[in-house]
Order: sequence, then C-alpha cells, then structure tokens
Amino acid sequence: MPTVSANSSGGLDELVADVGGWLRTAGEGLTTFYDPSRTAFVRDTMSTSADGSLVAGRTSTNRSFIALMEFSLFLDEQECSAVDPWISEDGLREQTRLVLATVASQHYEPVFKLSTFMADSQVPDPPGS
Repeated sequence: MPTVSANSSGGLDELVADVGGWLRTAGEGLTTFYDPSRTAFVRDTMSTSADGSLVAGRTSTNRSFIALMEFSLFLDEQECSAVDPWISEDGLREQTRLVLATVASQHYEPVFKLSTFMADSQVPDPPGS
C-alpha cells in the first residue's frame, strides 16, 4: 500500500479516493455472489454441489450480509451530499439494499421472532439470583 506523508494533503485526498473506488468495486462484486433463487451467497465459484449448482452456505451468507451492511453504510457516507441520498446514480445502493432486505427477511426475521417470543415469555430466574 502506498504511503503518504502528513504534509501532502493532495496525496492523501487521492489515496482516499482510490480506496473509495476499491471499496465500491469490492462491494459491487460481492453483490454478484448473491443467488436470489436460494436467498444465499455463493461460497465458492470453483466447486459445485451434486446437482451442479454453485455451493452456497449459511456462514458465507452471514459473512457476506455483514460485509454488505458495512458497504451500505459506506455508500451512505459517500453519497450523503447528493440531492436525494436514497438514490444512487448507478443503482448500486438500491441493489445493495434489496439484497440486504431479502436476506434479512429470509434468514434473520425468524431469529427476531424467537427473541421477541423469549422476551415476552415468563422465563424463571436462574437459581441463586
């Protein structure tokens, strides 16, 4: 990674712009690993399962979801000065949010329902408390 001295603000601005471009490329690439038919992220593009489909799993979906959440926050920060901060010029923000919403409703909503159920149920205090 290139180094920048504290006295070269022009170089620092250029480096920040470069990193922003790299993050955009990585985030956009991550969205291509999403398989809407399985509402999961592909784990490996080189191996296939018995039926010939690309391998997808819960761990890769969870890790990809978290990374996409961070990417969504990055997009929000980068486009906060736009006229309409909810719409990006290339549709990447909308695509990212659609994937996030779909994965969340499919994989995480049951967890939230369970936690609500647990909070509402009468769970006895542990012995000695």
